[in-house]
Amino acid sequence: MNRLFTVLSLAFLGLIAANCNKDDGNGEGTVVPLRDRKEVREENAKQIEEYLDKNYMIVDGDNIRFDSLSNPNAPKDAKSLRTDSSIEIKYQKITSDNYEYETVRLSNGNTSLKFTKPKDTLSYQIAYFIVPDKAGYKQVGNGESISTIDSVFVKTNTYSLKNELAQTDGMGGYFSFPITLKEFGYMSQGIYSLIPAQLKTAERQILTKLKTATGIKLHTDGTPTYDKGSAGRIIAIIPSGVGYFNAGTGGKVKAYQPHIIDMTLIAKKERDHDGDGILSKYEVEKIMKLGREATAADFAGLTIHDYFGYDLDGDGIPNFLDDDDDGDGVLTRTELQHKEKDATKYTTLPYYDARLKTCSDVYRYLDRACFPDQKNGEIIWPEQKK
Repeated sequence: MNRLFTVLSLAFLGLIAANCNKDDGNGEGTVVPLRDRKEVREENAKQIEEYLDKNYMIVDGDNIRFDSLSNPNAPKDAKSLRTDSSIEIKYQKITSDNYEYETVRLSNGNTSLKFTKPKDTLSYQIAYFIVPDKAGYKQVGNGESISTIDSVFVKTNTYSLKNELAQTDGMGGYFSFPITLKEFGYMSQGIYSLIPAQLKTAERQILTKLKTATGIKLHTDGTPTYDKGSAGRIIAIIPSGVGYFNAGTGGKVKAYQPHIIDMTLIAKKERDHDGDGILSKYEVEKIMKLGREATAADFAGLTIHDYFGYDLDGDGIPNFLDDDDDGDGVLTRTELQHKEKDATKYTTLPYYDARLKTCSDVYRYLDRACFPDQKNGEIIWPEQKK
């Protein structure tokens, strides 16, 4: 374990160096000095509003691009994005979810990732619209809602405010956030192909406006096919503070410039980031206090900050990344195990099962004072006093 901890720590230091180099570049290898974030935010806000007034949308089947109204080839009846009746520009205020992390040793001897709040506490305004289909209906998506901690399969196209294509991923790909300890281990071994890509902070938050497609079928390579027209699609203009900031991308989006992102949400993968037997989407205070199985409506309004803010034992590791949620030294996965009197095998109970309230009215995996005994290799939980 000491050797693993050392390897992970060294990898983390290397990652910091790599991230600093990336953030200091503009996508062209040129170092760009850091600017005041508030100043850049105000500058970007004006650029975005001006863009909405001076550019129009061109639709060619499923392909969408933008051009300037000042272009001599622009149709005489072209409408600015702000006045185009086929779309509805909306605004969403968000804050950064770029939580920073470091490796820590837990009381049970395991290694984990400790996350700290983003240094950037500014609020940013995102302009966006749900892309309409040919009949004019908004393509919200016909499938399932997503959370900010789900892995998602998304098609993306990224443009500069000069309407230049900076990046495209063709058939789409999986994006995930945040990194898990297992993925961090891959990083320490240099196996970057097993580490999912990440959307920018504003992109992954605004994506929750959509639902997935329907009729999803996964191919052997993991890529999905789906019912035509059933996927959600959104276009947003992202301030650099919650985008690429001083890095830029693709040689077209320069440092400190906003970017346009066109995202089509196809599928999702619900994750158990800490491997404790509870899907990460449930490990948030609002859901844990329900005392029953959560429904889709129960997740309404939850943000990434709610997940990072739920740290029951106060060890700096949010519950959805902590394999010992209550910090009692007994792994959550163990505390979910149950065996009936005449049974020969243990089963894993769902997180909301009343049989997990063995010591009190609190689920034992959330009760620091609830410990099992062991007799002849069997785990014996105390019974709640009536």
